[in-house]
Amino acid sequence: MAGLQPRRDEGNEPTKKPSTEKPEMSKLSPLAPTSQQAKLWAKYYRTAIAAGSSSILSTFVAYPLDSIKTRMQAYRFQHFTSCVQHTYKTEGLKGFWRGSLAPLASVTVVRTISFSIYQKAKYKFSSVIGQATGGDEPLVVVNRPGSTPTLGTVTCFAAAGATTGAIITAIACEKE
Repeated sequence: MAGLQPRRDEGNEPTKKPSTEKPEMSKLSPLAPTSQQAKLWAKYYRTAIAAGSSSILSTFVAYPLDSIKTRMQAYRFQHFTSCVQHTYKTEGLKGFWRGSLAPLASVTVVRTISFSIYQKAKYKFSSVIGQATGGDEPLVVVNRPGSTPTLGTVTCFAAAGATTGAIITAIACEKE
């Protein structure tokens, strides 16, 4: 045992023990990002954030009307108000949102994917049209103050919408 030497690296320096200092949690965990990281993340995913949050809000707000419409069709209420009163008396306020979780999740996912596909397709078609025509890309043209629609801008947005529709049809077809 007396002949054991400390392990040395190529530089003949003794190897250092791992540091016992704790690094900042924000560097370790994506659940606690720094302010700058959060801003970059939000900017990169702004389309998905906007689509998801607007979808959740619109579905949550509109669901009671859809619920009442469905109940009126299924149970043959004479008036809208009688259906609302019956639902409130029998189930309370929760009754207007009963069963909303599945549509809330599925509609939010489909809309978020749809907006994200449209955004990516719009930039891709703008680039392709700009290269094909040798002029400005349609997104550059449309963002100029006082600009009017051109064949390039209309083509770009129509192609992006058609691409999105074709892809979303395959996704939404499963739930319809």
